[in-house]
Amino acid sequence: MRLLLYTAALVLGACSHYHEHLLPAPVSPDPSLPQQGVLRAGVARVDITPPPGLGLAGNGPEGLRSDGWRTRLYARALVLEDADGERLALVLADLVHVSANLHRIAAEEVVRQTGLGADRLIISATHTHSSPGHFYGERLYNDQGSRVPCYGPAVERLLARGLARAGREAAGAMQEARAGWTIDTLTGHTRNRSTTAYCANGSNLQVACGDSARIAGQAVDRRLALLRVEARPPGGTWQRGRLARGFALHGTSGLRDPP
Repeated sequence: MRLLLYTAALVLGACSHYHEHLLPAPVSPDPSLPQQGVLRAGVARVDITPPPGLGLAGNGPEGLRSDGWRTRLYARALVLEDADGERLALVLADLVHVSANLHRIAAEEVVRQTGLGADRLIISATHTHSSPGHFYGERLYNDQGSRVPCYGPAVERLLARGLARAGREAAGAMQEARAGWTIDTLTGHTRNRSTTAYCANGSNLQVACGDSARIAGQAVDRRLALLRVEARPPGGTWQRGRLARGFALHGTSGLRDPP
């Protein structure tokens, strides 16, 4: 019954007047925690699945109201701290986008709870259309980012609190760590479906226009960035690493839980 009442409150009270949130003034202070002299890292995963009944993100069939769950939505966080105590939080959310409002509301809580400021909080999205809309800091996306147009502050707060909780839990779980990263080229997995528009852009002269099939495979960013982080508890052994990857893809990429 409580879940039904909560769902009704979110869905029926979702639409509201648009309100843009200002960037939180507090930024990360100089490191004040005891400096460990080593790299440290913490990870966390938080369920951010809203109740059904909200409009899903998208303008096509995927933009209808949700009527249940098939898979859960999560926010995954990785917090890194260097030998001098400087920290950085990377949060990946199972959302179609990240809005300025979500970042600003989450940053207000992260600053207050961990001392890690908005200037050290990076939030990205997996771009799944199986996630809600209604949380944008821009009117256009609230009106057209779903087939259910509205701005929902309750949805916005629910998601932002989940993002903040992921950052807070990761910051509280830091252990000695080691990390490595690389950037390589991945071909044959992406293509540009809008070659006409691409060729009309005068700045895209590095690809000769004419052969649309060749352009589709070349007019893309093929760089794959990969970060691997392994942690070790006090007196323990190195644990299986977490991966953060970045690749220009209209799909999903980001932090991955080990099998």
